[in-house]
Amino acid sequence: MNFLSRFTDPVYCVMRLIVGLVYACHGGQKLLGFPGGGHGGAQGLMLVGGIVELVGGFLIAFGLFTRLAAFVSSGEMAVAYFMVHAAGKENWPWSCAGYFCSWFSTARDVGASMQCCFAEMRLQRLHRPLKIDSSTSAMNFLNRFTDPVYCLMRLIFGLNFASHGGQLVLGLFGGMPGSDKPLLQLCGWICLVGGFLIAFGLLTRLAAFISSGTMAVAYFMAHAPHSFFPIANQGERAVFYSWVFLFIFFYGPGRWSIDATFCRKSGSPAPTA
Repeated sequence: MNFLSRFTDPVYCVMRLIVGLVYACHGGQKLLGFPGGGHGGAQGLMLVGGIVELVGGFLIAFGLFTRLAAFVSSGEMAVAYFMVHAAGKENWPWSCAGYFCSWFSTARDVGASMQCCFAEMRLQRLHRPLKIDSSTSAMNFLNRFTDPVYCLMRLIFGLNFASHGGQLVLGLFGGMPGSDKPLLQLCGWICLVGGFLIAFGLLTRLAAFISSGTMAVAYFMAHAPHSFFPIANQGERAVFYSWVFLFIFFYGPGRWSIDATFCRKSGSPAPTA
């Protein structure tokens, strides 16, 4: 399925846009009280976090100072996780968002970003296809770490996804109300099995495709009817998982995966972008 690699950059750009906008919504809630009926008027650390989220989210979404914005956002999410979530005050796995932003900071610039547009003449932009551009960033030395950090992100997202399946199917982590319903049981098994397959890179593209579709269905069935904004309808996790797994479907398992190990033993090229 390596022919899918040609679509990696466009899917990455769409995913970057959506993730950045969802992230910016948190800053909007803290600072402006919008969207989702936030209180606004944040103070102290909440004020700093809101500024980082609002500004960083838009910069990431539109590809301007992407690596710098992603690096700062990754650190902010790591601090938020250990100060709030790891302490048991909330249970949303913000560590996922932090690692995801850390991968943005090592990912290469592509043509569909403001960074690349500013680095080219207008005539060049009109006559070049969407592609990775190696001349637009002063941080291109990070390119060598793209695949290892991607594999780490894939591992963490996969394990977090599998933990939802553990909640639904096995009653782990406190269980989930209504998990005995057939549809939720089916979703639970997809989360559990698909999460582990994605985490360890086995049948990665197939598992990611099914998992992405499952999360898209879950979003439109359970969350979208309540509000347009994912932050208001509690559908952020479904949006993140759906788009990240769709990107994994196109990118492939990466070099640190069971799939890549099997390919090396058979002499085939590693299934990665």
